Amino acid sequence: MSKDLRAVRGVLFDMDGTLYDSESTSIFAWAVAGREYGLSIPRRFMVECIGLPTRDIEEKFYKELSRDIDYKEFRARKLKVMSDIIESAGVDFKPGVHEMLACIKKLGLLSAVVTSTTTSRALYNLKAGGILESFDTVVSGDMVKKGKPAPDCYILAAKKLGLKTSECLVAEDSRNGILAASAAGCVSVLIPDILEPDSDMLAAADYVKKDLTELAELLEGAQR
Repeated sequence: MSKDLRAVRGVLFDMDGTLYDSESTSIFAWAVAGREYGLSIPRRFMVECIGLPTRDIEEKFYKELSRDIDYKEFRARKLKVMSDIIESAGVDFKPGVHEMLACIKKLGLLSAVVTSTTTSRALYNLKAGGILESFDTVVSGDMVKKGKPAPDCYILAAKKLGLKTSECLVAEDSRNGILAASAAGCVSVLIPDILEPDSDMLAAADYVKKDLTELAELLEGAQR
């Protein structure tokens, strides 16, 4: 049964794949860096990394791809590819981002970005898109001991906003993210991106929406 949205006082957003259409860019960057380092990286591996914190991706990289390549150097090259794309083409927002931010402001709700990436990368991306000031706080993967799918990041975000997790709505696109939101006790909203939802994702989601425009309409209707 879907949770009541009238108690929601804060909205927590995943960044990549939820606010920004960046997952496809990330996969492209994985492939580019992989070729440069002589690696043939399966798409499955890239998709499985979606929503994971950096340290978990590093462990997965060494376990499944190569122990002979310095992951930090590899990651720096991958991020450079992504940064070059952002600088040349700009940030590509997911549908409904600005409508959702306007809805939050109209309803007087608090907001946060909760991402598995590092603080420096999160701030870079949010500044590049011109939306950093739209949020009350940012929680990144290097702020918690256990990343998604553990609930720690969403629990911390709620604490930073001075709210209970039950008063927070989470918008997520990834498997790890939606499981984390559900485990934290938040109202969990799945907005699928490139990853087809599996049964666990659907079971963890209180709501499933096509995009943030649909979520804004749902939230505004519930809080009138």
